[in-house]
Amino acid sequence: MDTNDLVTPHVHGARAQRTVLTAAAVVQMPLRGFGDSGATGTMIERNAERTARTVEKLIAAAGVIPQVIVLPVLCLTGIGAVLQERGIAPRIDREAIAINLLANDPRLEPLQKLCATYKCFLASSCVEKISAFPGRYFHTGFALGPSGIVLRSPKTQAPTSAGITLLKDFHKEYIDFFGSDAILPVAEMPFGKVGCLVETEFLIPEATRTLRRKGAEIILHPTAQHAGPGNPPYQALRQSLAYTNGVYWLSAVPSRETAVVHGKQQQTWFGGGSSIIGPDGSVIACITGRHQGLVTGNIDLDFLKACREKQRRYTEPDPGIYEKR
Repeated sequence: MDTNDLVTPHVHGARAQRTVLTAAAVVQMPLRGFGDSGATGTMIERNAERTARTVEKLIAAAGVIPQVIVLPVLCLTGIGAVLQERGIAPRIDREAIAINLLANDPRLEPLQKLCATYKCFLASSCVEKISAFPGRYFHTGFALGPSGIVLRSPKTQAPTSAGITLLKDFHKEYIDFFGSDAILPVAEMPFGKVGCLVETEFLIPEATRTLRRKGAEIILHPTAQHAGPGNPPYQALRQSLAYTNGVYWLSAVPSRETAVVHGKQQQTWFGGGSSIIGPDGSVIACITGRHQGLVTGNIDLDFLKACREKQRRYTEPDPGIYEKR
């Protein structure tokens, strides 16, 4: 990435005057996807190193070390958008590109080292394999900290690529192994209680409400965002969900995806819109269009508490009304 393309970090208006508890950041960066020659495990190593270098450059340009940084969805493999746009069926060794988060996959070492060096947390998503369920693969959001994986949250029901198991189709087996709280879990981190939604899971309001009921104060949202008619009103939905649930919302999207097709480097552009939303629904920071970079905002749990107190009589559902009878 050319550092001349970096977006200047900013925090809107009054938020910059509040006591800073945590600096949070979202990154808008290119993905390096699989091309028509097939996808193997070595791409994980290359993309992990490339991603770590990119984040280091962004931190240096920003002049601040965020405590939590959200990266776009599938930053270690890409999402196959280049092939999809050209009508080419991908050839993927899914077992090779799947990451065993529970076994501290060594291919994550560049990102792990970055977290340890800067004492920060990184979030993205990956194709995950779990030793207890051979032959099954999950699209899992994760958060990585200085000591390893601190949160993993497989996609529940939003559509995904072929060969990926959704928890709605594997509900009983999954909770029998991991426990009933393992679906859409919430993790206690130094800066607050954190949940993670992957891609279009955020279009299901009950998913965010579930995290909120479990105590989530911050939603990490590694995703991709398409431009043009027929696509969701991404920013409006994020603001609505942040307001109605009283949470900070951190969405990171790719600027573009590149891949080698027929021996040439090709690219597909996304719509931009990586953003940080406050618990009052305000846009704290946003990267518009096709820009690449990092923007930061402050997580203030006192402000979050005040928003919840002010907004709860409008936004907190009465379970007596909505329970099945």
